[in-house]
Amino acid sequence: AKAGLSAAERRMLGYHAKPKDCNMLEYSRDAMAGPLRRLEEVLTAVRRGDFRPDATRSGRWSSDAPAAGGH
Repeated sequence: AKAGLSAAERRMLGYHAKPKDCNMLEYSRDAMAGPLRRLEEVLTAVRRGDFRPDATRSGRWSSDAPAAGGH
């Protein structure tokens, strides 16, 4: 949530899919491509020092860095 990922992306990354979607997700690698790409954007921002998840709300993002995924 701090980095701007949607609730659906966070739910999928945490393996918390809706029951009706479980079978589809079990066999679909493509379903995870978007959330994993967004996670990589967040990790890259942390490594570069653009995003500091433990900082205060006003200090999490460097002044010239957008939120992950441009949000």
